[in-house]
Amino acid sequence: MTDEDGRHRSPLVDEVIKKAAVVWVSVSGGLARALWCAPLEGALLVISGPGEQSAPGLAGATT
Repeated sequence: MTDEDGRHRSPLVDEVIKKAAVVWVSVSGGLARALWCAPLEGALLVISGPGEQSAPGLAGATT
Protein backbone atom coordinates (compact mmCIF):
# COMPACT_ATOMS: atom_id res chain seq x y z
CA MET A 1 0.00 0.00 0.00
CA THR A 2 1.38 3.45 -0.87
CA ASP A 3 0.33 7.01 -0.15
CA GLU A 4 0.19 9.92 -2.60
CA ASP A 5 3.98 10.39 -2.46
CA GLY A 6 4.57 6.75 -3.38
CA ARG A 7 5.83 5.82 0.10
CA HIS A 8 4.82 2.44 1.45
CA ARG A 9 2.43 2.41 4.39
CA SER A 10 1.38 -0.59 6.43
CA PRO A 11 -2.22 -1.65 7.08
CA LEU A 12 -1.55 -1.01 10.80
CA VAL A 13 -0.74 2.65 10.09
CA ASP A 14 -3.95 2.95 8.06
CA GLU A 15 -5.99 1.63 11.02
CA VAL A 16 -4.27 3.98 13.48
CA ILE A 17 -4.99 6.97 11.21
CA LYS A 18 -8.71 6.10 11.24
CA LYS A 19 -8.78 6.26 15.05
CA ALA A 20 -6.39 9.14 15.75
CA ALA A 21 -7.51 12.14 17.78
CA VAL A 22 -4.08 13.59 18.58
CA VAL A 23 -0.95 13.61 16.45
CA TRP A 24 2.59 14.57 17.49
CA VAL A 25 4.05 17.02 14.97
CA SER A 26 7.60 18.32 14.69
CA VAL A 27 8.34 21.14 12.22
CA SER A 28 11.88 21.42 10.85
CA GLY A 29 13.32 19.20 13.58
CA GLY A 30 11.88 21.34 16.39
CA LEU A 31 10.16 20.05 19.50
CA ALA A 32 7.14 17.86 18.79
CA ARG A 33 3.71 19.25 19.73
CA ALA A 34 0.52 17.34 20.41
CA LEU A 35 -2.17 18.63 18.03
CA TRP A 36 -5.82 17.66 17.72
CA CYS A 37 -6.53 16.05 14.37
CA ALA A 38 -9.32 14.42 12.37
CA PRO A 39 -8.97 11.53 9.91
CA LEU A 40 -10.19 11.99 6.33
CA GLU A 41 -9.64 9.50 3.51
CA GLY A 42 -6.35 8.11 4.83
CA ALA A 43 -4.93 11.46 5.90
CA LEU A 44 -4.88 13.38 9.17
CA LEU A 45 -6.16 16.95 9.12
CA VAL A 46 -4.86 19.52 11.60
CA ILE A 47 -6.48 22.94 11.97
CA SER A 48 -4.32 25.77 13.28
CA GLY A 49 -4.19 29.54 13.17
CA PRO A 50 -5.85 32.48 14.91
CA GLY A 51 -8.54 31.21 17.25
CA GLU A 52 -7.39 27.61 16.82
CA GLN A 53 -4.53 25.51 18.22
CA SER A 54 -1.01 26.89 17.86
CA ALA A 55 1.26 25.12 15.37
CA PRO A 56 4.13 27.54 14.59
CA GLY A 57 5.68 26.88 11.17
CA LEU A 58 3.29 24.07 10.20
CA ALA A 59 1.50 25.92 7.38
CA GLY A 60 4.76 26.57 5.52
CA ALA A 61 6.50 23.29 6.33
CA THR A 62 7.59 20.90 3.60
CA THR A 63 8.45 17.99 5.93
